[in-house]
Amino acid sequence: MKFIHAADLHLDSPPRNLERYEGAPIETARGATRCALENLVTLALQESVDLVVIAGDLYDGDWHDYHTGLFFNQQMSKLRAANIQVVLLSGNHDAASAITKTLRTAKQLSNVQHLSDKQPKTVKLKCSGLDVAIHGQGFARKQITDNLALNYPQALDGYFNIGLLHTSLTGYPRHDMYAPCSLDDLKSKGYDYWALGHIHKRNILCKSPWIAFSGNTQGRDIGETGPKGCLLVTVEPANINVQFKPLDVLRWRRCCIDATDAIDAEDVLDRVKAGLLITSNNYSINNYDSEINTRASNKFTWSPEFPLEPKSINNESIWEGPEAIRLEIKGSCQAHTELKRNYSKWINELRAQATNLSNGRLWLEKIQLDTRSAISLDDATTQHDGIGLLIQTAQKLQLADPALQRLLKERNTLQQKLPYELQNEFWLQIEDANVFKHLKDEVVQLLLPYL
Repeated sequence: MKFIHAADLHLDSPPRNLERYEGAPIETARGATRCALENLVTLALQESVDLVVIAGDLYDGDWHDYHTGLFFNQQMSKLRAANIQVVLLSGNHDAASAITKTLRTAKQLSNVQHLSDKQPKTVKLKCSGLDVAIHGQGFARKQITDNLALNYPQALDGYFNIGLLHTSLTGYPRHDMYAPCSLDDLKSKGYDYWALGHIHKRNILCKSPWIAFSGNTQGRDIGETGPKGCLLVTVEPANINVQFKPLDVLRWRRCCIDATDAIDAEDVLDRVKAGLLITSNNYSINNYDSEINTRASNKFTWSPEFPLEPKSINNESIWEGPEAIRLEIKGSCQAHTELKRNYSKWINELRAQATNLSNGRLWLEKIQLDTRSAISLDDATTQHDGIGLLIQTAQKLQLADPALQRLLKERNTLQQKLPYELQNEFWLQIEDANVFKHLKDEVVQLLLPYL
């Protein structure tokens, strides 16, 4: 028996925080969640699975229209034609949608069963001769703080038991409490496999029994880096095999460049080239141009959350789709002056380099140019020209200064006229001590090259 465990499809979720410039794959980003669902259906048909389980957040809050649900219906009808069953439940984002509750998506399709959000429900199926029981309860409202797993029934004798649950687990880092439960709560039910949703990072929590988050099917922003997809589960008489299967069509990654001691902007470009080749995960360190390798190979880092290895080691197929890369350049260097004085020029040089390296496949989703001047702040305190005095004034400025408070009152009036989505931008939160310190430092770093 084979089944697919998927979760957090967030159909038609809009792309977030994207920088727009010529060649940026905005349309690919907009349609990515739909393409991921199409890839899921294709995988189910190719693998001849018996069952697809979806552990919540099929949708993404309130829809703008009915087309999202109609698209889902269309894809599920392809599975129905192949006699593939689908069992799903609602997550916190599904519960937030009024249209989800009125459009009869599941009821119109004989192969789709939507588990109750009022109490745990068990669906019994015959899959390739194996008796299968799927237990689960969805979210009746957006915020569920109760431990739903406690009321799940015990495993049924003679069945392969699957638990379906949308949960943050107890104490899961950086997540609000949604249907919190512990691993012991899940193990106590005696199920063979727990298909979890809500956490977007894929994670195998236990193999006896199997307890897993499949992660979301498509990354939507830089907080969701790396391959995204589903888990293909093959159940054999004496073994359960779980394989990750990518479904995404746009992949997000971070590229962190150490520009320390870079002589000039061209030196930084060399380091960025080396970093992009590695971060795209299609090149090993031996693929570098020898000159770039000498100058730059030891001057970049990458996100430790997704360590990069040569393809021969990690056995992951080469990714040929578009990649959205957050480029972060940091370090004290002589190049800082040139980069800051001609900021627009070098930002576009970096974009062009990414395009040229990949024939347009790499897209710099955002460039954070956070280099620092190699000039010591001590030099600024001894200079009495206009720039030196400005730097000294910025360093001494305090939030409580009356002049600044008057400016903040005027700022508040203007801020209220901004579009809602811009009112909470980081740089507007000057009253926050950390933001204030960061902005002061930015001002100083902008001024130092002009000493």
